[in-house]
Amino acid sequence: MTKSKLFIAIALAFSICLVALSFSAVAGPNARAVQYPDTVLELFTSQGCSSCPRANRFVCETVRREDGVLALSYSVDYWDYLGWTDTLGKPEFSQRQRIYAKALTSTPYTPQLILNGDMHKAKFSRKQVTARTLAAKPKLSLNLDGEGLQINIAASDLSAPAVINIVHYTPGEQDISVGAGENKGKTVTLVNVVTDWSHLETLAPRQAYNGVIAPPAPGTAIAVLVQDGVGGPVLSAATYSP
Repeated sequence: MTKSKLFIAIALAFSICLVALSFSAVAGPNARAVQYPDTVLELFTSQGCSSCPRANRFVCETVRREDGVLALSYSVDYWDYLGWTDTLGKPEFSQRQRIYAKALTSTPYTPQLILNGDMHKAKFSRKQVTARTLAAKPKLSLNLDGEGLQINIAASDLSAPAVINIVHYTPGEQDISVGAGENKGKTVTLVNVVTDWSHLETLAPRQAYNGVIAPPAPGTAIAVLVQDGVGGPVLSAATYSP
C-alpha cells in the first residue's frame, strides 16, 4: 500500500469513528434506555408467604436469562396479619391483583404469576413464559425529550377500549430480611420491585394517544402497559430507565 492510500484509509476510518460517536451521543442513550419487551410476567408475592420464595427465585432467574421478558414484582398487603408487615406491600398492588382475579375468574393468591395479562399460575416453566409473546398492537413508542417522557400509541382496529397503565419499579434485584411470620429469619430476593401503579388513560376504540409524563428518577424505571380493558390481556409494553 502506498503512503497516499494509507493516509486516505486512516482518514476514512477516523471519519467513520467520528460519525459513530456523534450518532451514539445523540441517539444512543435514549435508544438504550427504551426497551420493548416480548413478554410481560407479573408476580404477586408477599414477604410473609412461605410459598413465595421459590416463585421469587424463578422470576429472578428468568430475568437473568431472558432479555425479552419484563418481570414486575408486586408485594401485596393482605397477609400482613400473619405476623410480618411486608415492607414493600401496598393496598393498590392488592387491588391490581383483584382486578386481574375478576377478569380471569380467579381469586387472589400468592405466589401468583400472570403472563401477558391473560394467563395465571403459581408456577410456569421458562419455556412457557418465553413461548407467549405480545402482539405489540397497538404500536407503542416512548421517547425522552425536553418536555418529559413522550408516550405515543398508534390508532388500532381494536373494538374495545384500551387501558394505559403506568408502573414504576426499581430495576434489578433486592434482598429483604424477614424478621417474623412464616419466613422469619430468611432473606427473600425480588427483582424489578414495583413501587407505584396507576391508570393513566382509557382509550376509545380506534383512538390514538400522544401524551407526556414525568420521567423516572435515576435508579428507577417506568413500564407502560397497554391492556385490552381493565385487567385484560397486555397488548403492548415498553420500559424506560435512565
